[in-house]
Amino acid sequence: MTAPGSHYFDEDPTAPSAPRDVTLLLPDGSLTLTTDRGVFGYDRIDAGTKLLLLKAPAPPATGDVLDLGCGYGPIALTLARRAPGATVWAVDVNSRAVDLTQRNAQSNGASGVRALKAEELPFEKLRYVLNRAPKFTDLSGKSRVKRLAESLDITIEVNL
Repeated sequence: MTAPGSHYFDEDPTAPSAPRDVTLLLPDGSLTLTTDRGVFGYDRIDAGTKLLLLKAPAPPATGDVLDLGCGYGPIALTLARRAPGATVWAVDVNSRAVDLTQRNAQSNGASGVRALKAEELPFEKLRYVLNRAPKFTDLSGKSRVKRLAESLDITIEVNL
């Protein structure tokens, strides 16, 4: 659902804007989220995202947590609801996604969500990361995450 030559990981999607609302239904609550062309999962709640939210361990009640590749914010907003005392850093390379996440956080009362571009992330604060890796990511991604953590001099626990 993107324009030819455009992808959801483009910084500034060229797909014409066509906002729409989707509903995320989970046992612990529901969210109405606005999505748009040029972001991941434009036309629905992605099945992998929903499964991750159903099975993921609980985030810490306080501190700083990360949704890396936030799209329009279903993971970030769910984390904020589950841990209202935490700050949820919702990060994406896509400026349309960052804007949608911030607007969705406001419209859903998720005051702990901070949506921003990846280069603005204060990574030294992070204690918990929840990410729905794209379908083309293989399980050897665990070693890439370990190398990333080592290069940033931080500790990352990976649950696959």
